[in-house]
Amino acid sequence: MTLLSIIGGQPAPNLLAFLQLRPSQLVLIHTEDSVKQAEDFRGLLLTEYGLSGGAVRLREFPATDPAQIQEKAAALAAELCSGGEACCLNYTGGPKPLAVQLYLAFRDDGAELLYVDTQEERMWRTAGAVHTEIPFLFQLRVKEVLILKGAGLRAVSDQRVMAQRLPLCRWLAENRETDGVKSLLSGASAFRNAPVYKTPDWRPNLEAGPLSVFTDAVNPTQLEVSFAGQLFPQKKRTYWAEVFAGGWLEDLVCSWLTETGEYDDVQANVKIRPDSGTEKQRGSKMEDTVKNEIDVMAVKNAVPLFAECKAGRVDQKAITNLFSIMETYGPRYRQGALISWYPVTNTVLLEKLRDYGITLIQGPNLNQMEREVKGLWERIVVRV
Repeated sequence: MTLLSIIGGQPAPNLLAFLQLRPSQLVLIHTEDSVKQAEDFRGLLLTEYGLSGGAVRLREFPATDPAQIQEKAAALAAELCSGGEACCLNYTGGPKPLAVQLYLAFRDDGAELLYVDTQEERMWRTAGAVHTEIPFLFQLRVKEVLILKGAGLRAVSDQRVMAQRLPLCRWLAENRETDGVKSLLSGASAFRNAPVYKTPDWRPNLEAGPLSVFTDAVNPTQLEVSFAGQLFPQKKRTYWAEVFAGGWLEDLVCSWLTETGEYDDVQANVKIRPDSGTEKQRGSKMEDTVKNEIDVMAVKNAVPLFAECKAGRVDQKAITNLFSIMETYGPRYRQGALISWYPVTNTVLLEKLRDYGITLIQGPNLNQMEREVKGLWERIVVRV
């Protein structure tokens, strides 16, 4: 099948149409003003989805001149629809005069027509007089969810490294409140969260059960950490400050979600790159109001779950940041969860969580937290 897509300001309709139809050939129709978006989208298809360069072609059209558009549209429809291969026009994006003339030309030549309704999260596919509604039922990855919102995936935690330190993270959770471990974790938190000009001189030294942490006497920015006889290759103090200050909880939550087998993708420490044209349209102050990272993100049936993990006390900022991420990068049916090691008792915070539709999972009962995190997939809305 050959799929034609009109390039507009947002990549979502074009990417969703491609994911739905999986065509062998694509024609990206653009105007003089949208050529950069067309080239970027072509690059995405080549690098992320393995299409060959010859499978994705660009065609430039006038933006508003109906007569010129009609002439070029008729010629293109005759070229693509006369060879016997199936042809479909995605007329969702682009300037309206362009979309209308292409719609008329390809309809008259017998091509299928596709409209992507990103607000209602469905498509309408038209073949002759038959109109078919198709709900979004994609197996998307985290990076594709972000692409659909005009953003990019800057970085995530290495899954292999997380697997290596997972036994340590579980042990830290089980021994979180013992004196030596509690001091280690609180010191790491103070070091990580301190302003640059007041960074404390954190030099941990601890032997507790299977865990050993020693600061290099010559270079205090280096730590030697071993667990159950395994010496970790990571030496930077800043790395271990992240793990001890709260990364252990993020790793646990990510592993619990993965173990359910219900999600199409699960990633931790997701750093978002909001540098596309769509983000620019939202305003230059966006980065001042939205924290462009999330502790854990999972996707099931194209619906993302955003999880904020708090090993310390929950404040209003943590809740607001989570909701901002949900609103900015999530579709209509997105889910949010706040996983807090300590119980949240402040009535104002609890009310805000309810108002924002955020699920609260709180400790310190580790087994109960695990059961509730593993049950989050049941809250995902399944559209049929």
